[in-house]
Amino acid sequence: MLKTITRLQGDSVMVELPSNNGIMLEPDQEYIVVYTQDGTIILVPANEAPFLEMGTAKVAIQKTSI
Repeated sequence: MLKTITRLQGDSVMVELPSNNGIMLEPDQEYIVVYTQDGTIILVPANEAPFLEMGTAKVAIQKTSI
């Protein structure tokens, strides 16, 4: 299990994402951020889901949590 911590940078809270067996995120990639009620944060690459809206994300999250 990978762990990370949050840190304050200016007015933003930053989360550093560690590499996983050499798999790393590309720098300067844009993501859609979804916050769930249980505190889970989901990052979706923006170029892979151009029509994703918050309402759609909530429905997808509810379906996967059943």
